[in-house]
Amino acid sequence: CYSAWARIYCGGRGVLFSPTVLITMLYKCHPPESGQVKEPLIHLWLMTSPATDKVTRTFLESNDYFGLLPSQVHVCVQATYPATTPQGKLILSSKSTIARAPNGNGGLYEAIDRAGAFEMFEESGVETVFAFAVDNVLVKVADPVFIGYFLDKGAECGAKVVEKRDPEERVGLLCKRDGKPAVVEYSEISSEDAHARAEDGSLKYNAGNICIHAYSVEFLKRARNKLDIMPLHIAKRKVQSLDQDGTPQALDAWKYELFIFDIFPLANSMVGLQVLREEEFSPLKNKEGKDSPETCVVHVSALHRKWIEANGGKIEACDKDGSVLCEISPLVSYGGEGLEAVVEGKSFQSPVYLSG
Repeated sequence: CYSAWARIYCGGRGVLFSPTVLITMLYKCHPPESGQVKEPLIHLWLMTSPATDKVTRTFLESNDYFGLLPSQVHVCVQATYPATTPQGKLILSSKSTIARAPNGNGGLYEAIDRAGAFEMFEESGVETVFAFAVDNVLVKVADPVFIGYFLDKGAECGAKVVEKRDPEERVGLLCKRDGKPAVVEYSEISSEDAHARAEDGSLKYNAGNICIHAYSVEFLKRARNKLDIMPLHIAKRKVQSLDQDGTPQALDAWKYELFIFDIFPLANSMVGLQVLREEEFSPLKNKEGKDSPETCVVHVSALHRKWIEANGGKIEACDKDGSVLCEISPLVSYGGEGLEAVVEGKSFQSPVYLSG
């Protein structure tokens, strides 16, 4: 994966969503037979930027890797590219330094290669890689259903998708382009195609990519020597710069990024698995409003409340508007299983937190 964690806040209480804890829970659900393996079955690779690398490593160490062994967790740093003005001129971040920016989530492949991932895959017998984005607080890390489907189909590459909400939703679409698997960005599709309908009335192009992927290691080995096919994408951002007098200023700039899905056309076979948005996709992108900590809390609470009620429990709302704050630790349940003994016949008062 190339993710670490996201922190959200629920009623003033810190709530840590951690893929490392989800991996720990997977071991409880599917423990290896005694003496069958010498190393952990699941390794976690985290891609950082130069700005976040030190704090990420320190955070993991100070929290004892959330139950994983240090040998299971690998941190790699993505490359950076120079930022430019829209006219193509380099920008100075100081009198002696060119402004640079991380090269996007597509920098994952080069970053893990440089950090020795393929040697580790070989030594540990890793055959499948599961990748997910840092900002999705509902991601099911190393989802056995998705990986099982991917392996059953014998595919080289796989992606989870959700049904697009409406024609204008700003999400890339999993599709075929020139006969090859690809993701078409929302900005690249015509208005006519975006609004096109199938015979049943649904959107014709509706497979929204949510950046949850699976790869065979053999595919990644082959693809790592062909990464030059990945195009550069322009992100328009403000960067800190110096004016002609050396005074700091925020400057309109172009940052150059690689996208993780631009490797898809190299795959000889690919599968997509459509999942329910309310169960597996809630991105944390903005400080407030849409896709913010507030919406993430709402989505986590709704899903976990559903789990409790499906297992015979009940939650009483404490707010006048009937809203409920609810979280179930991954140490209690990975995806809603095993809760009957914990919640059946019980009534809970919001806010609810079931810890391991």
